[in-house]
Amino acid sequence: RGVYSKHIGYFNECGPNLTMIKLDPGAELPAGRSDCMDVRVVLKGAIEYADKRHRSISRIYFPPDASYGPTSSAEGAGMGQSQLIARGATKRSSWPSPFTSPSI
Repeated sequence: RGVYSKHIGYFNECGPNLTMIKLDPGAELPAGRSDCMDVRVVLKGAIEYADKRHRSISRIYFPPDASYGPTSSAEGAGMGQSQLIARGATKRSSWPSPFTSPSI
């Protein structure tokens, strides 16, 4: 509840797949597992992820096959999401590690 997404475009078989995500105040995205490179950018408001508050223009990266925890927003937030499949990547060690930008 309170989570909305709008697909913007999928540009080829590897991506990028671009989506806008809106979280109403109190809404939460569930935990999951990424099957591709996934970058989320807070564009408006703030989110809580991994016990930290991330305001606009914070970003979070998940490599393929990474588990991630829930993302919530007490005040509401708007995020952009870009997903990309690593063409030819066969070893997880060849992909970047997960990161979050410093909280602002």
